[in-house]
Amino acid sequence: SERDDLLVCEDIGTEWADFVGVSTTDHRVTFYHCKGGHIDVGASGLHEVVSQATKNLGYLTASSAELRARAARWRGNWNQRPIPRLQRGASVDTFIAGFGNAVVAPQAIRRVMIVTSSLSKAALSQAFDNLDHHAPSASVVHVLWLLSAFVDQCRAAGAIPHIICRP
Repeated sequence: SERDDLLVCEDIGTEWADFVGVSTTDHRVTFYHCKGGHIDVGASGLHEVVSQATKNLGYLTASSAELRARAARWRGNWNQRPIPRLQRGASVDTFIAGFGNAVVAPQAIRRVMIVTSSLSKAALSQAFDNLDHHAPSASVVHVLWLLSAFVDQCRAAGAIPHIICRP
C-alpha cells in the first residue's frame, strides 16, 4: 500500500475489505483482504479470506451514494479503540472523492489483494509440483480451486488479483 495516498480501515462489521487503498495518481483502487494463521496448504484458512474478497468485488466500482453511506463509519475509530479508520489522507471527504475519481477514470485500475500469513508460496509450489507424481490430497485440490475461483472472479469483475503470502 505504499503507493496508496489514501487508505481506510474497513475491518470488522459489514466490511468491503480489511483495508481500502486509493492511489489518486494511478487511478487505482485496491481492496486488501487480510488473514493471519499458521502455515498450511489446506483450504480452511484460505476459504474465509477468498470468500470475503469475491463477495465484495462489486464495491470496487462503488457509487457516490454507497461511498457517502460509509462516511460516518470511516470518520470513526476502529473497534472502539483510539485508532482512526482513516489511515492516510486529509479527510474522509478526500478519500471519498479520490475513490470516486479513480473508479470512473478511463484508465482505472482495480486490484484485490489477499494478504495471508497462513499460505507459503514454497509449500504451495511443492504441493502443486507433486500433482504430477502423486494423487493429490483433498486439501491441495481445495486450495487449487479456491485460488482459481478467486483469480477468475476478479478477472470477470475487471480487477487484478494478487496474493501476498509467506515465501
